[in-house]
Amino acid sequence: MISVLPDNDLIYHFTKLNTAIKIIKYKKLLLSKLGKMNDPFEYGKLNTLITANRKLENRDFEFNSKYQKMVNNEKSKFRVICFCKDKEGLNIGSNNIEYCKGYGRSRMWSQYADNHKGICLVFSRSCLVKEIERQIKIETKDIVYKNEICEIEKIIDTDLSAGKINDVDAYYSKNIEPIMSIICSYKYLDYQSENEFRIIAKYSANKKLFVEFSNSLMYVIIGDRCLNDKEIIDISTTIGIECLTMFWNSRGPHISEI
Repeated sequence: MISVLPDNDLIYHFTKLNTAIKIIKYKKLLLSKLGKMNDPFEYGKLNTLITANRKLENRDFEFNSKYQKMVNNEKSKFRVICFCKDKEGLNIGSNNIEYCKGYGRSRMWSQYADNHKGICLVFSRSCLVKEIERQIKIETKDIVYKNEICEIEKIIDTDLSAGKINDVDAYYSKNIEPIMSIICSYKYLDYQSENEFRIIAKYSANKKLFVEFSNSLMYVIIGDRCLNDKEIIDISTTIGIECLTMFWNSRGPHISEI
C-alpha cells in the first residue's frame, strides 16, 4: 500500500480532468507561450528606466520603448511547461511529509486542477527531459523566487550610463539570450510554494507546440473532489499507469491506492 510517493526525481503537473484525459490518451504535452504565464514578471513589460541613478535623457526613453517591443516580440517565441517539485531535504520520518511533496499543495489543486476536481500527473523528471530532448532543443530551469527582479534593468542601465549602447538593434542581438534566460529563471516571491521546475523551448512557428512522451508518466493522482474518474482510471490502467486518489483531512494531504 502506498502512503507516500518515493522521494526521487518526480515532478508534478496539475491540470483539469478533461485535459489530463487527452494528455494520457495521446501521450502529448502542450508547451504554452511564455507571455501567457500568470506571473507579471513573465507577461509584463520590461522597464529599463527603474534602476537609473542619474538624470534621464531622451535617448533613455527612446531605448526603453524600442527595447520593450523587441523583448515582448522575443517572448512570443518561447514556450514553457511547468511542474512542481518536492521540497528538498525531506524528512521521511515526519508526520506531515506529504506537505513537502509536490502533490501536497492545496493552492496548486485549487488554481490549476479545477479546485480539486482535476488531476495531478506525476512524471519522472530525468526520463521526460530525455524524451523531449529527442524531439526539440530545450532548456530546463529550477525557478528562483524574489520580490525585486532587477537584474536585467541593472545590466542595461550600467551600459547606458557608460555610453556602451549606440545601436539598439546591435545591443539587442548581442544580449537577448542572457536577458531571456533571466526572464525564464525568476518569479515573484508570492509563487515560491510552487517550487517550480520548467521545460523551455524556443519555437517561432505560429501554432501550438506539443511534445510526445512514452515512458515518463509514473502516476495519475485524482483530485479529492473529482467525481467522474472512471474514464481516466480506465485509460491509465490500460497503459499500465497506476492511479491514486487524493484526500485531505485535519492532518493534511494524503494519497491512497484506488
